Amino acid sequence: MNRRLHGVLQHPDRKLRIPMVCCSYNLFKPAALSTLKGCSEAEVAGFEQLVDSYAADGLALLCSGYTEESDTCESVLKVIPNFTGLLKRKAFFLTAVDVLTSL
Repeated sequence: MNRRLHGVLQHPDRKLRIPMVCCSYNLFKPAALSTLKGCSEAEVAGFEQLVDSYAADGLALLCSGYTEESDTCESVLKVIPNFTGLLKRKAFFLTAVDVLTSL
């Protein structure tokens, strides 16, 4: 998932970078939660609350038009360059900050 955000950093159209981050986040959260198989409901809920606390306010402000239900994300995700190099950062949210500072 973080490899996708590194690809966003390479996209030449800076105006598309925020939609790309928003749509990528819509994929990140379910993928992150799916790794918790075997954990209790309380542990999963705690993790989800942690993820939401990191992202909720900022992403809600930036991403209101790019929700999970949005048809726009399908086309936006298709144009993210495939990143094959070494990852500068491993954390999704830190890479998202890199995208924002690249604007």
